[in-house]
Order: sequence, then C-alpha cells, then structure tokens
Amino acid sequence: MKVITIEEHITSEEALKSMMESPAGDFGKDRMKFFMEKATVDGKLTDTENIRIPYMDKVGIDMQILSYINLASSNLTGEERTNTCIRGNDFLKEQTLKHPDRFGAFATLPLWDVEASCKELERCVKEYGFKGALVQGKVDGHFLDEKVYIPLFQKAEELDVPIYFHPSFPVKEIQDYYYNSKDGSWSDEVANEFSSAGFGWHLDIGIQVVRMILSGIFDRCPNLKIITGHWGEGMIAMLDRMDYMMPKSQTGLKKNISEYYKDNIYVTPSGIESLINLEAVTKYMGANHIIWAVDYPYLMNDTVIDFLMNSNLTLEEKELISHKNAEKLFKLN
Repeated sequence: MKVITIEEHITSEEALKSMMESPAGDFGKDRMKFFMEKATVDGKLTDTENIRIPYMDKVGIDMQILSYINLASSNLTGEERTNTCIRGNDFLKEQTLKHPDRFGAFATLPLWDVEASCKELERCVKEYGFKGALVQGKVDGHFLDEKVYIPLFQKAEELDVPIYFHPSFPVKEIQDYYYNSKDGSWSDEVANEFSSAGFGWHLDIGIQVVRMILSGIFDRCPNLKIITGHWGEGMIAMLDRMDYMMPKSQTGLKKNISEYYKDNIYVTPSGIESLINLEAVTKYMGANHIIWAVDYPYLMNDTVIDFLMNSNLTLEEKELISHKNAEKLFKLN
C-alpha cells in the first residue's frame, strides 16, 4: 500500500549551525541544545541521500512532505529575518527537484510580516509547487487567531492549500509557571520535556486551533484547511465538552466548535503509535480527515507503517489515511 507522510522535518547545514550557536529566544540555549541534539545524530536532519531516503525505503514510505527547521530565526530582525525563510524555501525546492517522486514541501513563512508571508506563500505554491505551509505555533508571543493574520489565511484559502500548525515551546512565562519545579522535585531535563514534547507544546498548539475556531476564521474562510499533529494535540477528547459549555448561542459562530473541527481540521499521528487514539480519532473525525505522519527524524520507529497496516481499520480506511487523503488534499495526482 502506498504511504505518504507529512510531518517530516529537514534543515540545511547553514541553519543547523545557526541553531546550535543561537540562544534561541524564549527557547533558551539549554532547551535548544537539548531539543536539537535529539535530531542531529548521524546527520538525520541534513543528509537526504544516505540517511533519509534509505530510511523511507526501509520502512515503506513512498513520499514525504518536507518542512524546514530554523528555530534560530526568532532572534533575527527585519529583512534578515525574512530572508532566512526565503533561503529555507529555496533549499526545500532543491530537495524536491532532486527527488520529485519522493518529496513535496511545505513553505516556511516570515509570520512576523503578514504581507511578506502572503507573498512568500504564493511564490512557493505557484512557482515551486509547494503543498501549503507549516508554521511553528506562535510568533513573537502572539497566537495566529489575531485579526492581523486574517490576510494570510485568506491567501491560503485562495490558493487552496492547507496550513500545518506545528508545536513550539510555550512562552517563557508559561514554561516557568506550569512546567518548572519550584522546589527541585524534578530536574531541568524533565522540565524541558514536560514543557515541550512531553506535554506542554501539545496543549499550546491544541489551544491555538480552538482559538482559531473561536475567532470566526472558518466563517470568514469556510474552505480554509488546518492540519494539526499528535492526534489533535489533546483537543478531540474535549470537543463535545466545548460544544456544551460554549454553544453557538454564546460564541456567535454559525456552527458548533466540533463541527468546524470535523470540517476544516485534518489530524496526523506524528509518529505516535497509539491504538486508542487511532480508533477514537477515526471514529470521531472520520478516516477522511486523518493523514499519516512519522515526525522524522524525532520518531523513526521501524514499525510506524506496520502499526497502521496491522490495525483493525478497514482496508478503505487504511488507504485513505496512508495516501488517498494526502493525494486529494495536496493534489498529488
């Protein structure tokens, strides 16, 4: 069965060097080092020919939709900051040109400049054939539901491409308040994980998606499509509760929160092999709103494809999740 995965990260040697040397803003140098060391062993983030493609062949991945990482760009300003995104997208285009049958790409956007983001998204989609954009959580402490970002989502709807909302560290005040031990009961290493991939950034991005719904963006842009990883970042279990506590009569929206989620949001597993989540999300969202993802190189389990294929889903559901949904959403045919 054909397999397309869509949360698969890559970076250039230039960006990797800047990340390892950067204090990384709210991330903090220790957190940045801890985060990056997981992904840089043996060139997994940068070596396409000797590491990435052999891994794809080994586990049975036909195509990846690549996303570019340069977390250090948050420390830059002005034109220099925007140019890091442009160079990143040019780098992604090089990868897709080398292996057009194995790689597509998401644009990286200079979200601190909405006008530049719209221009760059259009360039990448129309000139480079990119499949949408992947954005890292917030920008400069701001969630993306604020009105200033409406033109970006209108542009994505106009171009008919999705935006993937990927987690990033919560702002420092939230990290310190919720995730650091006040009396040393757990280590800084545990705090790093607790505030990020262990829990914190999942909740952060899940709330971001709900904020998007509450902002009314999907009434304004009914055909806008958002992708969220890690089985919905914990929000799916709460949708019925949100419908009950925040009904249409209160929010002023045209539909219930769960209806927008089922209509406008796509979910990936991000490499998390959880049978409970697979079955629950499929039942709640429908198999036509789930797309497979490995979260390369952070999760490189050899069983990540077998997990789907050996599940109790029907053959039709497996085909939708493994490749048909991606082919339709990204117009891969």
